[in-house]
Amino acid sequence: MIISGRRNTGDGNGPLTVSPTAVNKAPRRRTWTVSTVTSLAAACLLIGIVTLIKGHSHTPAPQPPFIVGLHTTPNRADLTVVSTATGEPLTIVQPPKGMYFRDTAATSDGRTFIIAAESASNSCDTWLYKLRLTAQGAVSTLTPYKIPKLSGLILSSNDLSVSADGRRIAYSASLCTDKESGVIAVANAATGQVRTSPLNSQSAWSVSSSSDGRVIGFVNTVVYGGDGSIRLLRADAAGRLTAVRIPVVMPSGYSVDVNGSIAMSPDGATLLTCAEGQKTAVLAAYNARTGKLLRVVHTWPNVTAAPCDLAYSSSGQYVLVYDIDTAGTITKINVSTGQVITFAKPKKYPAVLGVSW
Repeated sequence: MIISGRRNTGDGNGPLTVSPTAVNKAPRRRTWTVSTVTSLAAACLLIGIVTLIKGHSHTPAPQPPFIVGLHTTPNRADLTVVSTATGEPLTIVQPPKGMYFRDTAATSDGRTFIIAAESASNSCDTWLYKLRLTAQGAVSTLTPYKIPKLSGLILSSNDLSVSADGRRIAYSASLCTDKESGVIAVANAATGQVRTSPLNSQSAWSVSSSSDGRVIGFVNTVVYGGDGSIRLLRADAAGRLTAVRIPVVMPSGYSVDVNGSIAMSPDGATLLTCAEGQKTAVLAAYNARTGKLLRVVHTWPNVTAAPCDLAYSSSGQYVLVYDIDTAGTITKINVSTGQVITFAKPKKYPAVLGVSW
């Protein structure tokens, strides 16, 4: 049951809490019972995955150099920059005075990120910033984005996505209304236009867009009052998004809602989903137009905690999977070679959510 945008915390038997006004209470999801996903033989798990996602094989692209994740503590929410090569934390990015960071999204150059922030004195709007990193992962600049302010609060549940060139922002926001309504929206920095489409819930979950920002996938999660379906919105239609029907690509029951997430391939053709069951997490690829299962990519046994979140690299060749356990494990998967790399956990490795790279 959702009350004022919050989920219950506690003993792990009930839902967890999210407060739109307190970043330190960002969403953390516990394991719920989910349906079984068909397993494939290990030798076949990743065969042809590049063809499914990119349409052809090619020379491996370099992986993004940095991972940026929201780091929450009892009194603040800052950002942690992590080396993709080593998994070592490099930099802590402090928010502007009087602000809390809420979410992150990465552009295609590997060093420029869009950051959502909340004011300590105004929890009904979101401010956007552009973070630029040096070649060593230190902060070069943190400046207001071209569209600096959005109506509504972007929650800390991967509700922010950006096009490869950084000009088109897709997001979901919870509005300050008596009905606790939310929107899916697209902000175009080139035109200054913000188009919105109302949700029948307080907010969406796991917003992810194609590299051109024209295809947006999201989970209409039951956590915020939705029906649990995965939906697809084409943002290139003329006029307001309110005039565009948002069809269901995958109905509820795919074990993604609440305990998982989605990630849109750069070309908008494939949806990756990660779902966590009682002791197993499953990464699978689906046709974004039909919802047809293409392949089970990887399975993690003996998993003890959700949410099993995803982040695609801009090339579409690498996928980052994190928070599949309470240890803050981050896993990289090279979809061209099938290589799975789990980061070593440094002694003081920070727990992060809202990861982008």
